[in-house]
Amino acid sequence: MIENLKYAGIGVALFLGLFFYGKQQNRRAKRAERERDQAARQVEYAEQIAADEVAAEVENKQQQEKANEKKITRTFFGD
Repeated sequence: MIENLKYAGIGVALFLGLFFYGKQQNRRAKRAERERDQAARQVEYAEQIAADEVAAEVENKQQQEKANEKKITRTFFGD
């Protein structure tokens, strides 16, 4: 009888140990997934900022070229 209780106690301890180990692994996996998602969002944000900066540079360059063309036209035709 006592021997059976000892084995039952060992079984319960193993079950609880594995149960809580599984819960811990699940929490770790979810945390890792959140961290990956956050890193992906940060990369997307950085790419968007870089794209916006490039677009602004291109627009600025086009405006400068337009201004230079007007300046050349004025100088040439004596506006």
